Amino acid sequence: MEFSGEATVCGTPEAVWRALRDDAVVVRLLPAAREMRRTAPGVYEGALLVGPPPLVRRQPARVEIAGDREAFRVSVQGTDRREPLTIGVSCALAAMDRRTRLRYRVTAELGPLGRLLGGGATQRLIADFFRGLEEVLRSGNG
Repeated sequence: MEFSGEATVCGTPEAVWRALRDDAVVVRLLPAAREMRRTAPGVYEGALLVGPPPLVRRQPARVEIAGDREAFRVSVQGTDRREPLTIGVSCALAAMDRRTRLRYRVTAELGPLGRLLGGGATQRLIADFFRGLEEVLRSGNG
């Protein structure tokens, strides 16, 4: 599955990148990331919550965030062989008068449950990520 989109958040590209390098922010942006631990700069391992209620389940995963103030990539690799999960988000940042436009492209390979649920769950996950980033930047906690 592939899709692309655009989001706009308050703050500069530098503020966006700074927020994505902050472990406390990452915990807020990833579903159930409180169960994840940082294993290296920009790398987190543990479990994420995936799927819509009432089908939500914990998915063992590794998340990596890499890039800079111009572009970043978020890679999610599920580690459960029964329910494969691979999501890659490539995002370009552009300054826009005290705001930042994020143009993103998502590729996802989903296991049987993910395919059953369709792309809606993945699109909601991405929308929630950018909505959470906007909230963090607006509150000044990023």
